[in-house]
Amino acid sequence: MKLGKVFLASAVCLSIAFSGCAPKTEEVEETEGGISVSTVKAEKGDIETEYVYSGKIAPVEERDVYSTVQGKVAAVNFDIGDSVNAGDVLFKMDTESLVLNRNQIAASISAADANIASAQLSVDTVDGASYQMNVENLKLNMDLAEQSYENAKTTYENNKVLYENGIISKADMDSTELAYTQAKNNYESAKTSYEMTTGELLAENKEKAQAALNSAVASKESLTAQLQTVEKSIRDSSVTSPISGVVTACNVREGELLSSASVPFTITDTSKVKIDVDVSQRIINSVKAGDKVSVRTEAADIIEGTVKTVNPAANTSGTYAVEIEIENKDGLFKPGMFAEVTFVNEKGDTEIVIDRDAVISKEGETYVFVDDNGTAVKKIVETGIDDGTSIQILSGINEGDMVVVKGQTYLSEGDILNVIDDTAAAKTETENSQETSASSEKEE
Repeated sequence: MKLGKVFLASAVCLSIAFSGCAPKTEEVEETEGGISVSTVKAEKGDIETEYVYSGKIAPVEERDVYSTVQGKVAAVNFDIGDSVNAGDVLFKMDTESLVLNRNQIAASISAADANIASAQLSVDTVDGASYQMNVENLKLNMDLAEQSYENAKTTYENNKVLYENGIISKADMDSTELAYTQAKNNYESAKTSYEMTTGELLAENKEKAQAALNSAVASKESLTAQLQTVEKSIRDSSVTSPISGVVTACNVREGELLSSASVPFTITDTSKVKIDVDVSQRIINSVKAGDKVSVRTEAADIIEGTVKTVNPAANTSGTYAVEIEIENKDGLFKPGMFAEVTFVNEKGDTEIVIDRDAVISKEGETYVFVDDNGTAVKKIVETGIDDGTSIQILSGINEGDMVVVKGQTYLSEGDILNVIDDTAAAKTETENSQETSASSEKEE
């Protein structure tokens, strides 16, 4: 026989004040068999708390490509949306003037080579066979002049004695003195020529010849440097892509002058993309490089991403910058898309996990009721991770215990339990609601 329905409004008020679970106004049916409740077996399971942050997808690598050669564009090989590989020629600049300049410099280098050869010959011959022959002639002339000078000197000294003794005339003496003076001058001149040719003159000639050779070599080096610059410009006229990716900007047209106001090409590598999000201090200590996260966009199902970098310093808004990297080989993620990144803050998989509504917090105690052979037994528990739906139980109950998950709010230690499954509980609740409604209509 039914004993009636008990509406515990006051108990609801108390549960609002003391319970850690969301209280609801419930009808609890007490029968001869006990208070109707639902139970669930306590089992170990996984539980985690998650935080979701949004960010915008951006390429991991993006390069603006410029030309170091100015002038007219000769050819454009790609356009926006085209895929390119590193090293592909994006566009070419006109090289007609560069080629002409290169040919002119090459001709000048040939002339410089001829100048070098001539200067080298001068260096090699400045003291060569002809020089040695000249030196030998000068030495012979000096020796002959010296001999003549010595003879003239002897004659002069002898005739001087004869003149003083009155043996020869003054005219003869003057003639002897003149011959002596001429012989002396000839000897000194020959000696000077010989000494200069073998001394200072030789050194001066060598210095001049070497200076001429150095000048010719320097001229060629300058021309060679100019040629290398022109040849580099010719090579650079074929502008290549520095990375593999997709063309996301193309601002050059064949036959037009290259504009300095815009970037000619932009290449974006979308094989990997990144998401920059700012996370709060609540979870920053649980995020580290290498962590796996879930990423969701409107364009694709949830996929896995990897934490690439974590900035340990807060920005001006008090949050911390975290970069997420995602594989994007299929190209589903486009730069500029918005994405949601889910971080796991806490995770547990070795403890019992139950419905969080089964846990009651009241008067300084946290507890659950378990079914002990049809009797409600109060168990003080220590809780852990709470994800809003389930809660981790660190101690207080054992795996296999039958935990009361419906009707527990109004139980007391030792109450007799009438355990029903969720289907029966829902049916009973519907019947109770119908009976209450019918009773109210009858009274009216």
